Amino acid sequence: MLAVIGGATSVTLSGCSDSEPEGGQSGDQQERDGLPTNLQSVQRKEIEFPSRSIGGWPQSVPERCVIDDDEIDSHRDIARSSYGGDEGYHPLGTVRDLLDFSVCIQQRDTGKHAQKSLDITEKLLNTAITRNTAIYFPYTFDFPLHGDEDHNMSSPWFSGMAQGEALSAFSRLAQITGRDDYREIAGLIFNSFLYTREASKVVDPWTVTVDDDGLYWIEEYPENPPAHTLNGKIFAIWGLYEYYQLTGSEVAKQLTQAAITTVYETIDAFRVPNQMSYYCLGHNVQDSGYHMIHIRQLERLYELTGLEKFSEYGSLLRSDYTE
Repeated sequence: MLAVIGGATSVTLSGCSDSEPEGGQSGDQQERDGLPTNLQSVQRKEIEFPSRSIGGWPQSVPERCVIDDDEIDSHRDIARSSYGGDEGYHPLGTVRDLLDFSVCIQQRDTGKHAQKSLDITEKLLNTAITRNTAIYFPYTFDFPLHGDEDHNMSSPWFSGMAQGEALSAFSRLAQITGRDDYREIAGLIFNSFLYTREASKVVDPWTVTVDDDGLYWIEEYPENPPAHTLNGKIFAIWGLYEYYQLTGSEVAKQLTQAAITTVYETIDAFRVPNQMSYYCLGHNVQDSGYHMIHIRQLERLYELTGLEKFSEYGSLLRSDYTE
């Protein structure tokens, strides 16, 4: 059991862990010369990122607080969802709640939003499992990808997108509140990006993989073979970037560079000239809403990196199809 203590509040991580971390450290505590051994051979462009305040961080949040004080008590502590009548935890919904609360804490600072964030955090941590000094947040309902039972994500399953947005949420909460416990939680989430499918000693959980070309993939839906979902990977990249901005960690910077390099090297495979882009590379699925998300994400990647290819492909995708 890992206790994360801050101020007068004790947040305890427990749950269905297969193994407890022994002497594990958060990502910014385990700084090394370069990437961990199993990631040293990944493709990585030397990208220099601008120094940005939290207002310039890329993960999307509301411009204004959307949770009034009189709505806080009735607000859910943990997000749930269901598919086919099977209800379970929905970690992405919960961390997006935390992102919303981070805006309220920053703009209103009444104490009520801050306390509710701690309450949500405690409930979220109680659903988590720990392995290899990392924490993972499980989805606890079955979900057939694209509605296809042949690609069923069986409970519990884990998502690199949820891990990445959780990394954003706790990086933002740490930056805004100055709380060490939020920073420590962010570090433990970051550790999940260090353990690839190839290097892991256990089958699950894993949310990142390195392909035969040395490209570092963050998988929204970790399956075998990996589907390589584009939007989920880029949402997770925002989390790595924001954790790097919080900590200045060289390892976080290099992982962010590696993840962006993968998009840079493979974006052409997602493009379908004169049509909508592919949702992922594992299945020939196209969706207009996600096509527009891809365009906005590529434009944001250009803003962060200055790499002209992202601007070029954002424009190409826009010319291929617009709603």
